[in-house]
Amino acid sequence: MIFLSILSGIVLVSVAYILFAPVYIEIDSIHSIYQVRLHKILSVSFFVNGEASLLEVKAGLWKRRIDLSKAPATKTHAAEEKKQELPASFPFRKLLAVIRSFKVTRLDASLDLGDMSWNGMLYPCFCWLSFITGKNIQINFEGRNSLVLHIENNIARMSRAFLCS
Repeated sequence: MIFLSILSGIVLVSVAYILFAPVYIEIDSIHSIYQVRLHKILSVSFFVNGEASLLEVKAGLWKRRIDLSKAPATKTHAAEEKKQELPASFPFRKLLAVIRSFKVTRLDASLDLGDMSWNGMLYPCFCWLSFITGKNIQINFEGRNSLVLHIENNIARMSRAFLCS
């Protein structure tokens, strides 16, 4: 009986950890980091190495790199694949509620359009946007284009938003 209660406690704690562990989406164009992480459990990163586009998947101690530039091996099946029908109405309200559940923890955006007049016209708008959001959003006149974006959420918050909308 004690073993069963300890085992059920471990399962309950594991499920709670997965539900409330933060999911991070990180985009950093300065350091070429594009990844999605589930706290310390799972990480999926995308990067370009020379001419190869690589996808790196890490789960605990397991790690695998997938080359996206290579063509996938095709299976020769004589049977035709069934086409899945989409539902008649797509739940846009639910999708919007899930998108609203994400928190932007860091945003540093720097944009140069290459045209001084356009940069000058958009400069006040970007200053206002930066002031309103409290994030660093700017137009520059130096030819730099960069984006650093960190977004955070967890599975419990996404599920609650989906079910309650």
